[in-house]
Amino acid sequence: ERWLLAAGTLPTHQKFVLPRVSGEKEFLMRWPYLPAKPQNNGAGYGSPSTLTLAGITTTAYGGGGGGADPYHAPSQITTSVLIASGGGGAAETSSMDVDGTYYTGTQGNYGGGGNGSTGGGGGAGAPGGDGKSGQAGNGGEGIVNAITGVEEVYGSGGGGGGAVKINTGEADPGIGGTNAGSGSKGPNTTTPTAGAGVPGFGGGGGGGGYNSGASAGGNGGSGTVILSFTVGGQAGQPTIDEDAITIKYYDGYTQPNISVTLGGDEGAVYTASLTVYSAIGSAEVADGEWASTNIYEGLHLGETGTGFATVYPPPGGTFTVKAVASAEGAVDAVMVKTFTVPTSEGLMLPPHLGKGGGSGVIHVRLGARGRGTGESWTDAYTNFRDALKLISEDRPELWFSGSETLSSATAGTISIANSAAIRGGFTGVENSIAERPRNSYSTIDGDNAYTAFAIENSAPATVDGFWICRGTRGLTKSGAGDITVTNCVFDSNGPDKKVEARAMQLKGNAASTRAIVADSIVMRHYETDNSGYAGAVYLTSLHEATVSACLFASNGLPLTTRTGDATPGRSPGMWGGALAIDGVKTLVENCQFRANVVPTIDMYDVRAAGGVARLRGNAGGSVFRNCLFAGNASIYGRGLTDSYPDPAGGALVVDMTNGHTVQVENCTFAYNIHSGENSAACLTVVSGAAAVTNTIFTGSICTTGRSSGHGAPPGDIMVASGAAATVGFSLMSGAENRVAAEGGELIVGTGCIDADPLLVTELSALSPHIDTSERMRFMDTAGAAISAINAHLRGARGYFDEKIHRFNATYKSKNGSSPAIDAGAPESNYAQEPDSQEGWHGQRINMGFYGNTPWATLTPLKGGIIYLR
Repeated sequence: ERWLLAAGTLPTHQKFVLPRVSGEKEFLMRWPYLPAKPQNNGAGYGSPSTLTLAGITTTAYGGGGGGADPYHAPSQITTSVLIASGGGGAAETSSMDVDGTYYTGTQGNYGGGGNGSTGGGGGAGAPGGDGKSGQAGNGGEGIVNAITGVEEVYGSGGGGGGAVKINTGEADPGIGGTNAGSGSKGPNTTTPTAGAGVPGFGGGGGGGGYNSGASAGGNGGSGTVILSFTVGGQAGQPTIDEDAITIKYYDGYTQPNISVTLGGDEGAVYTASLTVYSAIGSAEVADGEWASTNIYEGLHLGETGTGFATVYPPPGGTFTVKAVASAEGAVDAVMVKTFTVPTSEGLMLPPHLGKGGGSGVIHVRLGARGRGTGESWTDAYTNFRDALKLISEDRPELWFSGSETLSSATAGTISIANSAAIRGGFTGVENSIAERPRNSYSTIDGDNAYTAFAIENSAPATVDGFWICRGTRGLTKSGAGDITVTNCVFDSNGPDKKVEARAMQLKGNAASTRAIVADSIVMRHYETDNSGYAGAVYLTSLHEATVSACLFASNGLPLTTRTGDATPGRSPGMWGGALAIDGVKTLVENCQFRANVVPTIDMYDVRAAGGVARLRGNAGGSVFRNCLFAGNASIYGRGLTDSYPDPAGGALVVDMTNGHTVQVENCTFAYNIHSGENSAACLTVVSGAAAVTNTIFTGSICTTGRSSGHGAPPGDIMVASGAAATVGFSLMSGAENRVAAEGGELIVGTGCIDADPLLVTELSALSPHIDTSERMRFMDTAGAAISAINAHLRGARGYFDEKIHRFNATYKSKNGSSPAIDAGAPESNYAQEPDSQEGWHGQRINMGFYGNTPWATLTPLKGGIIYLR
């Protein structure tokens, strides 16, 4: 039978349920209790432990604390005398005197006193030890620890007290009796403090201090009640009645949840294993051919095994359940029962049934109730991090339906040794990647404590379809393998953290590793520390990289940061607030940079700060093509009266090794603001060279960021001493907005014009949202206005709109046509521009962001129009 044991005098009642067994076994239960308070003279009490069983209370006392010497003051002690505390007492349920040298206790719960070289009294069964050679008196024994009967009580022996050596001030503990811990050390100074007891099963008492008013010994250890009993008899016989098998359906699906309750004679004692089989149809099938098997261990009379079967009968269909209960010494109990799925409850087959990407895909779906093999959405794994470890050459893809918030148990580096693709954003019903809903993501939340994705790969890896947020970093990649990050959102990573590359840091082998970041959004990564780092995305130690069709928005500093207020991030080193490229040949194409704010300053001869996007080092051969820089800010990060130079600001900063060149093709720089000097709002070339073609610079607003004595910076282009830039077939906003410092070279070549490009969104739409005072900034309302900037060119025939995916004639022939239409370099490719009944490409590329894209503004068709009726 089961015994219920309750401690009647403990602070909290506790229950112990003993297992049912067959045959005969002996069990021991030890019941500890904490020490009581010490006495004021001589020694502490031992502590009681009380156990109530079937109305009978039994008690055991721990050993008493060691006594102290009450007679010798420090002045009376010579180097030849050792002060030894007495041994602790012991106890049992009956009263027993315990003699000490100078103290007598009753009931065995007082320790003896101590004096000179001999320890005090012990307890029942053994005396206290002596205190010679600096060792404290040992504890006495309790009742003999032979357990021969039922419900015997055993009192723990007392621990020895601490002794003090006068010459050294050291204190050695006495040894406790059997089943008792030693006493703790006495004080190692002349301060009269009591030693402490050792808690636990019969811990010994602590040692006493010494002086003319000797302190008490420490507490005694715990008492221990040891209970011995026998459980016997033959095992009972489990049974399963037909009514004991029941079915429920959840979430409106036909997958059955099967419950089986074990029965038997009243008081039957058994421990059973329950196996529940199921299969579609009304007939029992052969062993080994059941579609579903659930196993439950350690069940007793009246207990139930419950779980989902991995069978999916149609509404109105039948399925059969077979339940088998096995117990030692008993005959197997078997019951078979057939069920029919009701048609009146609106049940249906699960939508994930039969769906999945095939044998090469590991499926992960939160809440899946199948076999857990990962072979389909039905039998998906439920733990994303565990499933990542299963990626192999045979199963290189992982599809995830769900989201995850990281913890210490789930965070960590993902090691990839075989080519692998980790994809999220699934709903759990797809058969192919193309079936995923548009703009659907699986969220990985770093909980502001962990890197969301830390990947170390020696083989190519792809991360696709995740919303990565609130990580100390969003994604880090190391190892020599290539990496592709696509269709992801990086949002608000690195808050309040002094880290480099809050959204993403990609690095590998500079001789071989390639990285691709495509079709992704990087937003709201703010610098919060005044020690600067590479900004949201950092590319380094790579052979080459591509960043394609990405949006970088609201990175660096908050949008409303004013000139002189850029304290976080204003010190040298914060560079590339949205995109930092360090010594990597990189193609950046079809990307947009909006509402990013980056400080600009040169302190302590460090010229690394600044730039919404920045290239440095050996990044020659890089290309920025069809990119839009709109509504960004470079903010002078010091006070209005400071005189630190700031040669490094601007939307795009080129700071490469001399002899290296970056191409800037078909880009649009529109409505960026800048406070500072010696750098431009749009393009600043600090070192190295830039070659600019088919690009539009317009609408920049600049101020010095100082109270006086400084000239306003150029809006379009600034070339520092020793650097160079060439510009051809581009539209700019006046000669005063392009400047080369002494020793710098700026060549404005053929096809360049100074004019208004007539963008669909004009500067007047943004001006109300800009504070143009000395402390220039974007206002609180600017975010929506910047997001709405439309950089299409106004024209006579309109354009195909990439946002609404149809022809937009709203601005057709309104306020004229842009001079940037069909004004790009004649040799440039225009094949991607439309040729339709609405208009055509004009056989020449447009300048700006949409040049040579399907979204370019159209040129009127040549010739006449014939109407047929």
